[in-house]
Order: sequence, then C-alpha cells, then structure tokens
Amino acid sequence: MEPVHVAVSALAALLPIMNPIGALATFAGLTDGVGRAAMRRQAVMTGVYVLGI
Repeated sequence: MEPVHVAVSALAALLPIMNPIGALATFAGLTDGVGRAAMRRQAVMTGVYVLGI
C-alpha cells in the first residue's frame, strides 16, 4: 500500500471521530464575548495541546 493511500485512509477514518464542525461550534460558544487576541491565543494553544496529545 502506498504511503499517500495510507495517510488519506487514516484522515478519512479520523475525521468523523474528531468532528471538526462540532468542535468549531463549541469553540465559538466558549469564546463568545472574548476579544480577538484572546480568541486567537486560545485557538493556537488548543492546536498545540492537540498536537502534543
């Protein structure tokens, strides 16, 4: 199996589990009323934590 095929298959399997649309709605709800800079920092830190996990 080619590495690209494996990577695409892994991404296709993980997308339903990660639920990016639901996560976006949750992020928007949690950051309601927060300043733009604080929202950006929270988004970056969330990405760092997810990468670390």
